[in-house]
Amino acid sequence: QVERAQPGDAVTLRLEQARWMRSQGMPVTEVAQRTGYRSPSALTAALRRSKPALRDDGAAPRDGVGH
Repeated sequence: QVERAQPGDAVTLRLEQARWMRSQGMPVTEVAQRTGYRSPSALTAALRRSKPALRDDGAAPRDGVGH
């Protein structure tokens, strides 16, 4: 029995390909063209949305506050 692809699989595959190309040092412009994104900024936005940030975007604590 052949397993059917889920609707999001093509998007996930495209993002994984883009991540791999970037990890190999390929410029964002070229990766966007090769993976079918309309612009480098569209690719960058998709990559940001697809992975949780490694940093906390909350307010930074101030020096001396509460001490």
